[in-house]
Amino acid sequence: MTQLTSSWNKRAKLFFQTLSDLAFPPVCVACQKPDFLICKNCYKDILWLQESFCPYCFQESSNSSCCDGSLMGMFTAVAYVGPIPKAIHHLKYEGHFAVAKPLAEIMVEGWQPSWPEPDSIIPIPLHQSRQKKRSYNQSELLAKEIAEHWGREILLDGLFRIIETSPQVGLNANERLSNVNNAFWANEKIKNKSILLIDDVFTTGATMHAAANALMLGGAKEVYGFTLAKANLT
Repeated sequence: MTQLTSSWNKRAKLFFQTLSDLAFPPVCVACQKPDFLICKNCYKDILWLQESFCPYCFQESSNSSCCDGSLMGMFTAVAYVGPIPKAIHHLKYEGHFAVAKPLAEIMVEGWQPSWPEPDSIIPIPLHQSRQKKRSYNQSELLAKEIAEHWGREILLDGLFRIIETSPQVGLNANERLSNVNNAFWANEKIKNKSILLIDDVFTTGATMHAAANALMLGGAKEVYGFTLAKANLT
């Protein structure tokens, strides 16, 4: 894409977003007050974690796992409290695509300078049948915003979910691991690359672990995980 084409695309995106805001003024997804998609008052209720932790024992760590496994480290921006659960619900289940931008901005703000710099960004993929039914992937929307902000490569065809798994909601830790076991496959596009996996919420890490296993088997150099929020694991 030429620089001129990219500039026109950004202007067009801004123009249509402005028209949309005029026709449908932003309403806070948490409290429903007219303001921003996450209003200033609700933004104050965000609990920032900006946490680096081991995705296996969940202990705080400095940029890398203290336990052996495919995931080299896990990072998260905020806790799954305050306005975050409602905002994620709007994005994930109600097709409120515009919420992806402020949520991704929260992720970008939560990323620490000392954390590793990945070669490529990959969102946790949906199975094609679920993607077709829902028509979008919330993790992909977040990843695209983050990749654009950082100027990083995003690989949407490097990792695939090859088994249509059941939803993880309501499953315990062992059930979650079993549910996503061998559910992913990675192709050669990820070989020798440092990968940052993007998802919305970290609960037990089962999905991240399964995706990282597939990436490492496919030849990735290293794999890290980054989620918007971390659920209470106690």
